[in-house]
Amino acid sequence: MENHPWGLFNMWNLGRSPNGLDEAEEGDLYWVIKAAKQGNLRAIIHMIHVYEGDTNDDEPDDEQALYWYRKAADQGYPWSESDFGAERFFYLGMRYRHGYGDSEADEDKAAEHFLAASNLGHPEAQYRLAELLSEWGDESESEHWLESSANLGYGPAQLAYAEYPFVPEEEADALIDSAIGWYRARAERATKLRNLSTQQ
Repeated sequence: MENHPWGLFNMWNLGRSPNGLDEAEEGDLYWVIKAAKQGNLRAIIHMIHVYEGDTNDDEPDDEQALYWYRKAADQGYPWSESDFGAERFFYLGMRYRHGYGDSEADEDKAAEHFLAASNLGHPEAQYRLAELLSEWGDESESEHWLESSANLGYGPAQLAYAEYPFVPEEEADALIDSAIGWYRARAERATKLRNLSTQQ
């Protein structure tokens, strides 16, 4: 578990440590920091939130925030500091959607952050927003964001949009083929990251 960055971060999200304790033995951020140092993007962004003063009442620490921005770049993520805006909004949306960490589940706040990320072109945020809007019965807006996410190449959105009856068969087949490629690339990247983490 300690060499698996996603496992470390997900255990923190559940409020538990990999040792099965209700709280991490060495502080709330212990497992987040371990995951971030192993290259987990969500954990890295959480650390940026912490040091920009977004998650607590402490004063922002620009030097530490910059360290984590650079850590993301060192891991090969192709975003500059300014490009983290969409991912940060999406991250907050997921926290409010599912009640991760110390955030209470709040669909309105989740939708607000998903929308902010969606307007910045974040494909998964658009997909998550479409899901939420569909649950609320707003099928027109849901369809809009699902189509946008599919057009940006997000695999789950492509599969979902291909199922709409008004989508021509040829277009649906192309969406499905693209989604298969998306899932294959994601699996290959996960394997690469897992291999890198076991070498640390």
